[in-house]
Amino acid sequence: MSQTLPDPAAVPLFRQAAIPVVIVTGFLGSGKTTLIRDLLTNGGLTDTAIIVSEFGEIGLDHLIVREVGDQIVLLENGCLCCGQSGDLAQALRMLLEESERGGIPPFARVVIETSGLADPLPILQTFLADPLRFSRYRPASIVTVVDAVLGVGILASHDTARRQLALADHVIVTKLDLPAADLRGTTAAISGLTDTGMFHSGRDTLPWQEFFATIPSGIGNVSMEGLQPHSQLYHTRSARIETDLDPVHLSRWIARLTGQHGTEVLRVKGLLPIVGEERPVILQMSRHLVHQHQRLTEWPEARRQGFVTIICDGATPDLPAHLINALDLVCH
Repeated sequence: MSQTLPDPAAVPLFRQAAIPVVIVTGFLGSGKTTLIRDLLTNGGLTDTAIIVSEFGEIGLDHLIVREVGDQIVLLENGCLCCGQSGDLAQALRMLLEESERGGIPPFARVVIETSGLADPLPILQTFLADPLRFSRYRPASIVTVVDAVLGVGILASHDTARRQLALADHVIVTKLDLPAADLRGTTAAISGLTDTGMFHSGRDTLPWQEFFATIPSGIGNVSMEGLQPHSQLYHTRSARIETDLDPVHLSRWIARLTGQHGTEVLRVKGLLPIVGEERPVILQMSRHLVHQHQRLTEWPEARRQGFVTIICDGATPDLPAHLINALDLVCH
């Protein structure tokens, strides 16, 4: 006896509109997390789930974003462009399952914040190569973040940053509020590599609804040829901090790091327990630029334990461990 298959239009899965996914990329320290946090705080990304991918053993960005949003998933210790497509599929599926059973609020869109070393092309191709697996989602635009302080030098010296820009459907220039910001030079550097329209964070009203309504257009601009594993290009080291740090000792360590290694050290991120501070202090550095210290409202998992992650270029493989040892941290 033959069995009639149901009309796909009558099945809830097929009746539901695909959820748009925007990929936010940009080199280390460009300001992706701050941008997303500000948009969540100001209501620009309501009904939005966030997936954060970080390069390194310990994640920080998801903690910063989580203070203003509930729907956060962290993908640790790698980049989405380095074989984590299975993790991405699992994270997207988990978001749907959690929403359907009431564990998180319903969401209408997703933002994927890549690590600063990620190439967006493999992430985008993951969606395109396996449409059934991602049938509840559709890729929207790629948004590339470039900071107005270090962006010119980064674009000149890092192919990863240039590839992130080549794939961009939209470019957002950040850190225009800093004294060292060079808007003219940054705009010229970007325009020399892409004709994609630019927005200025903090000055322009960012059209996020438009970002989610479009589809990626830059996939034909670059190829997968010539990609090198991140383990060859960059070196990272993370460590836990079990005891409080003396603020004077910490200031001297930061000064030595920026003064002696400001070009080799691409990124420093940490959550620090400091003598005299009840709340965790956020340390963020991009090359010689030290960002103003911020504080989380409380310690993760109610445990006063900090951590630090250092990322250096491939020419200095031993430097991350050397700098961590100089901070007298207990590594785990």
